[in-house]
Amino acid sequence: MPRPRLYGYFRVLDTMDEATVRRARQTLADFAGQGGFELADIFEDDGPGHRLQVWHDMVETCRSEAAPAVVSVSMDSFHPEPELAAFMRDELAARIKGSVFVATTTRGEADHDG
Repeated sequence: MPRPRLYGYFRVLDTMDEATVRRARQTLADFAGQGGFELADIFEDDGPGHRLQVWHDMVETCRSEAAPAVVSVSMDSFHPEPELAAFMRDELAARIKGSVFVATTTRGEADHDG
């Protein structure tokens, strides 16, 4: 039986070097594998000029491929302000009509909405 598809998402911050970006990708892959998902692709938001397009592409991909699940590296991927991050996570869950997970570095824990 095929595993459900899941898309990854994170913001590439100016302070992130290539090793940090690789760790973020690995965190998403680990979350998918441990959760029984297939990590279909990772959307990387590399700046305000691209953010809207990345979100649009992610939402459209989730809808068109009937894969309404996204995992983010952390809440900071949505926004540095906790209230806005929670709003953006909830908005993404509503737009994809599915679930948004937040991977954590603590084994066995994840935040989930949707």
